[in-house]
Amino acid sequence: LEGSLISLIPLPLPTRVYWLRENEEIAQDVTSIILSFKEINSVIRCLLQPYCPQYPDVIFSTVFAETDKVDPILPTVSGLQFPDNLVEGVKITFERTFFPDREGESQILVERARGITDEWLVLCQLSPDDLSYIPTCADAGSYLRISYAPVTKEGIIGETIYFYSSTRVLPTLPVFTNGVIGGLPKTHYQICAVADYKGGRKGRCSYNWFMSPDPITTENIRTLQPVASDEEFFEIPEDYADCYMAVEMIPVRDDEVVGDPIYCSLAEP
Repeated sequence: LEGSLISLIPLPLPTRVYWLRENEEIAQDVTSIILSFKEINSVIRCLLQPYCPQYPDVIFSTVFAETDKVDPILPTVSGLQFPDNLVEGVKITFERTFFPDREGESQILVERARGITDEWLVLCQLSPDDLSYIPTCADAGSYLRISYAPVTKEGIIGETIYFYSSTRVLPTLPVFTNGVIGGLPKTHYQICAVADYKGGRKGRCSYNWFMSPDPITTENIRTLQPVASDEEFFEIPEDYADCYMAVEMIPVRDDEVVGDPIYCSLAEP
């Protein structure tokens, strides 16, 4: 086995010793060697040539022995830990110890589950060169784990090992960003409130629509009465022609935590 020490019992007389990997010499005149990864899948041979210093012309028979093919050691990984607090949007960088020190294309998966006994959902695959992950809003309230199948550069696969977080991912406050009004701004057509959301699992967010014959700004929208509430889509009626539309978008998390509103308005009537 790779990493093993193999040795011989010396003969009771002067002896030349040769260790061979197949037909390549790897050591001589030593009674033991440690098998390195270079010996994997090779047969190790040992030749012992006795001799008599007083009679150099006397030739003794060579003693010969060999091993079976050297098996590779199965790779293992250890030492990977999650931080005590997992927060949505905060990058996690992992460290681990890989043995032997010849990691290849290991399969490293990030997974999540609402409970330790629930089904684990695969989120992404990490590279051995970049062991980092940023929890998303969909991860909030869930446990995380790393599924690590170690693989050496020679393609030897070890046993898959799992590393679990001790706490659930904490959500941040709900936030809307990059808000716009989508759709065709014409009468009898629908327009839609669109924004990027983060801050835990998205709940029932609030959308309030406003209309004015004058351009709407974040300052004067507070003086207007909404023409529709809690509707992400709004169909423009006939009598809104030549008027301006705006929407107030209020992010709400699934546990009813409310974030700050954002406002979007049409630049043209």
